[in-house]
Amino acid sequence: MGAHSKEHATITRQNESHIYNWSGVHPIAPKQAVHYPTTEREVQELIKRATKVRIVGNKLSFEQINGYYGSSNLEKEHISSDAIALDLKGFTGLVCIDATSATFGAATALDDVIRILAERNMMLKACLGVIGLPSLAGAISTGTHGQGLYQADYAHTVKRLKVVLPDGEIRIIDQRDPLLAAYATSLGLLGVIMEITMEIEPRRVFTCMKSVCDVGEFKLNFERWNREAEYAKAWWFPATDECQIWKVSQASYSERVAFEQTDQSHALEIETSSDDAMDATLDRYMNKLAQDTSADQTSDEPQFRTIKRFYEMNKMIGWSEQILTKGIPVPQINCEIAVPLSLFGDATSALHNWNAKHPGRLHYPFIYRVVGTSSAWLSASNRGPMCWIGFLVYISQDGVARKDGMETMKELQQLLATFHGLPHWGKCFSPKYYRFEREVKKWKDFKQIVEKNDPSRKLMSKFCEKLFHGGTIIAKL
Repeated sequence: MGAHSKEHATITRQNESHIYNWSGVHPIAPKQAVHYPTTEREVQELIKRATKVRIVGNKLSFEQINGYYGSSNLEKEHISSDAIALDLKGFTGLVCIDATSATFGAATALDDVIRILAERNMMLKACLGVIGLPSLAGAISTGTHGQGLYQADYAHTVKRLKVVLPDGEIRIIDQRDPLLAAYATSLGLLGVIMEITMEIEPRRVFTCMKSVCDVGEFKLNFERWNREAEYAKAWWFPATDECQIWKVSQASYSERVAFEQTDQSHALEIETSSDDAMDATLDRYMNKLAQDTSADQTSDEPQFRTIKRFYEMNKMIGWSEQILTKGIPVPQINCEIAVPLSLFGDATSALHNWNAKHPGRLHYPFIYRVVGTSSAWLSASNRGPMCWIGFLVYISQDGVARKDGMETMKELQQLLATFHGLPHWGKCFSPKYYRFEREVKKWKDFKQIVEKNDPSRKLMSKFCEKLFHGGTIIAKL
């Protein structure tokens, strides 16, 4: 790429002595600090000796939560030389399985969990999320979720955990232990997860119906649509106020038979109309995205493929992952905030007013997904049914984002926080906007367990120390 224009800002610059997050934008740890244990005993000994411990994982989560550094500034954030980062890629795959549960190594990618279960004609009981790259431990630890009022998040379906505590002891936590809900979504602060047992069920075929409506109809009916369908999600394009709605339910007998007559390697698409109502809206977003990321929209760059999918309005019949886990990872600044389902309409109206004052700031529509109540203490939906609202700005190939991209993320967070919003732990967020002690019912209880388990704060990043124990946090989004 050429020189950066004044309309753009560089996120960071690569340093060969460090490992970076999945997109190569932010540093996670110096390479010399990373250990690759292959036995539980090695993990125990490494954790015992270290003063600070970080988990590398699949590098998709917000790096400040559990990264080696407290921010993206390598020069300012140094910690002691005996601090370590653990890459647990030696702990993957299926450990055991029965009719209702399956145990996996903590670092098993969700895509692999899905594949392994599918080979046995089974599926996770939790609705799948958009991306299959995260590790299973990372997904439950950050409260990652799918969509649907009749399910919660991945953590809600955890039945058992094997965890290495900060003192090196191995602890088994199952459904008989009231603290399972604390450990399930713990941001890695209670111990290093080694194995996870999840609820599973027989594999089913689903049908996805797509439709287009305006934002007024969306606000009026989205909660009802979530009660009618097993899974539902929506994308609102504020530039034109059009919304694309997906309703996913178990396939009928005839739909399942039609799918089974294919090779089942892809969802069966059935044309239901030649509706091109959204084409003008999508063209508008494609043009803006090309301008802001300095790329050719006729190319196959992933940021354009994320938009092109909305041109296709065919009905889909297939396995849940073929319909739902279809995200295309693209370097981006990505936030997702949960507001009580009862307030989602008011929150959307506030976003509508914001967009009227700041048109053209976003590269992608607002994403809406409803989830039911979760048992996990730090899950935003521990309070009850929530509506997750996601928004993002893409980054160009040379690690550059529009200068107002950062400000946009902050403004939208601040707005949604006023509707009792809480952030997704695995995505970018600025803590100063949220009242965690008020909005998270078990916040104080969780802090007490952390203090008891890890009095030296061995597992806490600088970011989390400030998050739970006060002080000013300047989040580098």
